[in-house]
Amino acid sequence: MNDYILTAHAQQMCSECAIKPEWIQPVLSDPAVTQPDQRDPTLTNKLRRIPEMYVRMDEAPIIESEEVQPGLIVDFNENGQVIGIEMHGVKARNPAVNPKSLHFEVA
Repeated sequence: MNDYILTAHAQQMCSECAIKPEWIQPVLSDPAVTQPDQRDPTLTNKLRRIPEMYVRMDEAPIIESEEVQPGLIVDFNENGQVIGIEMHGVKARNPAVNPKSLHFEVA
């Protein structure tokens, strides 16, 4: 259950920008920037960069996240198993990479 309510505008923007619901609570809990809303002074905007690329391998709750390299964050479940990998700055690290098209092999 969420302890927040998104406005209709926020819901629309999340949909248009492909902002995943599981990214919202971490931003609300630990924003990089907090600022008053320019249109409605009773509201506060909380902002944080979202990953360019996120691979989720399991829908189990994320218990812990660790930044193993700058811009590379690994999510773990309650058993310490990797269930997600978040990558920032993918294009900056390797301009030839297309973050919208991934090809990988599963053993």
